[in-house]
Amino acid sequence: MVAKAPAGQFYWADWLRDTELQAVSAPSRGIWINLLCHMWFAENRGKIVGTQAELTRLANCTEHEFANFLHEVARKRFGNVSRRHDEVTLKSRRMIRDEIARQATNERVKKHRCNADVTVMKQKCNNTLHSSSSSSVTKVTNTSCKRNKKRIVFKESEREYKAAVYLHNKILEILPNLKKPNLQKWAVDFDKIFRIDERPADEVKRLIDFIYADDFWQAVVQSPSGLRNNYDKAFVKMAKQSKEVSTSSMQEALECKQAYLKQGVTCVNYRNGEKKYDYCIHCSW
Repeated sequence: MVAKAPAGQFYWADWLRDTELQAVSAPSRGIWINLLCHMWFAENRGKIVGTQAELTRLANCTEHEFANFLHEVARKRFGNVSRRHDEVTLKSRRMIRDEIARQATNERVKKHRCNADVTVMKQKCNNTLHSSSSSSVTKVTNTSCKRNKKRIVFKESEREYKAAVYLHNKILEILPNLKKPNLQKWAVDFDKIFRIDERPADEVKRLIDFIYADDFWQAVVQSPSGLRNNYDKAFVKMAKQSKEVSTSSMQEALECKQAYLKQGVTCVNYRNGEKKYDYCIHCSW
């Protein structure tokens, strides 16, 4: 049975970009999001089983709407549906995949913490309890593993810590008197951005640069958690602005080329401050 969790991540952009899902009827999308909520709290997260009548009541819809929903799931494949006797099984591939990854991460972190603590305790025991038996050392280290609640500490050379420092420096350019935050906690948030959300490091850096050059977003995002919560919205804004800038640059380049063809010069700009029309330093064509 999965651990109880009152909330989970929902990728809004993925929902809107799923063309197969967006192609189905509005009642079917409503039924699917309702069933996803029930799948989250199911014994096997991401999977729900029941008769068609039971699932119809869970989805809070009519029998006709649910029958049409099952037909669209089978046709568009935005979920998995199977039947056996009178039971219908529905699965969310994304939720099952995320749950497997979450459990694997928990096991990896638990193993890492226990191994680190065993090493520390063995060193202490070797220094202070030379006469202790190996069995007593094992008992101490095993007890310590169960009680270990220490957080992973990021080195200053690791990208998570560097990202925390980079974000802090960007904020200091706007708020120079800002109290220094706990950069280790910030590094933990950046670890979630890189590892769980799978955001590329260069993309994160470009987004931070965009946010702190924008009057609106610099007031909204003032921590890694704020960056994570507003990542998709800010990224869409950055992409839209980059597209507009690119279109504007192409238009200016075209005007420069036309000026060259007509007047024998490339641009009203001149190179390196010299009053000589050499070539267009603006568009470099």
